[in-house]
Amino acid sequence: MIFVTRIWKRLLRADNFFASIVVFLILAVIPFIFNNDLLRPFKETLTDFRITDVAFSRIKDHSMENVRFDLVVVNVDTCSKTSLAQLIIILNQYNPKVIAIDDVVWESDSTDSGESFLKDVIVHFKNIVVQSHLEGYSGNKNIFAENTIIDNFKTGDVPYGYDNLFISEDRSISTLRRFMPKALVENRIELSFPVRVVREFNEKIADDFLVRNNFYETIYYKGQNVFIVEDGSAVLAGEANPEMFANKIVLLGSLNPASSHESFDNLYFTPIDSIYSGRSKPEMTSTTIFANIIAMILDAKYFTTMPDWVGILIAFIFCYINMAYFSFITERRKRWYEFESLIVFLIESVFLLVVDVYIFLEYRIELKLTMALVASGASTMVFEGYMFSLKPVFIKGFYKFFPKR
Repeated sequence: MIFVTRIWKRLLRADNFFASIVVFLILAVIPFIFNNDLLRPFKETLTDFRITDVAFSRIKDHSMENVRFDLVVVNVDTCSKTSLAQLIIILNQYNPKVIAIDDVVWESDSTDSGESFLKDVIVHFKNIVVQSHLEGYSGNKNIFAENTIIDNFKTGDVPYGYDNLFISEDRSISTLRRFMPKALVENRIELSFPVRVVREFNEKIADDFLVRNNFYETIYYKGQNVFIVEDGSAVLAGEANPEMFANKIVLLGSLNPASSHESFDNLYFTPIDSIYSGRSKPEMTSTTIFANIIAMILDAKYFTTMPDWVGILIAFIFCYINMAYFSFITERRKRWYEFESLIVFLIESVFLLVVDVYIFLEYRIELKLTMALVASGASTMVFEGYMFSLKPVFIKGFYKFFPKR
């Protein structure tokens, strides 16, 4: 009983609380310190890091039993707009349920004269989903000013969905981990492109997904090469198997990251890039990302994301307990502080990494333990500064203005 009382008293010391507050104040200030041209690369790497990125390398499964046979991706890298229109005509002879066109197909050379032909084909068939683009985002209200159809292909009864993957983030440095299933545009709700595609294919599956009513959904990345793929040129040449497309979703777009994307306009950083820490070059096209999102919705493999305050609370608890333990070390065996604090950090790091990744993989729950990991590391450095520098200065200044009587 005496032992428990001592532990409880040590845990309730005010120093534990104030030292933890100092840690979080420092973490809040660091982004502003690194906000200059020299240190910005370090800031970008740190702020974009997530423990769970490691988990996606485990999720990737290339076995055929995990392939969605009701989703076929057709690579149209080399198709002109005229060829694309002809491709759609041929595909519709095979009775697909939905044909979805990714915006990469509108990036043909300006000398292509098939734009009008393609527009007529899109209007003629009733199973085609095209893309729009949201503009004028107001972060305070989470609302967009307008929804425009790319290249003016918006027509009366053609289903469409917005292609925005990032909302306000800088895509040149940010990793795409989530997307917005629906958005408020003026006074109406608009659906994202992959959600609209699924809804045209199976309304119930899409509605079951939308009823979650999450502003963001974490993307369940199956991988780069885990879809049934056919080349557009093979379809045009009559070499494709018609049964491959019957009653399925056919997604047209670019699958080759190296094809005519010198400016990386259609490429994104994702957690399953070959290098997930630091930056080399983006590796995944929007078509592959949309295919992953469509497969996620069809498979009903959703992630549950804990609120930000849960991650902050867990981080504060770890930091607070560390301060209490560090206080014990400095009082009983101070010469071992550096060694024991390092061991504590290593143990906590491994624990947080294992727990976060395990829960993420097995239960598809994002605990957001990255901040806890950062706070644990910072606590080892801040404790001595607080106890032996900041606290004495504060006490001295306090009694200077409020002297003892």
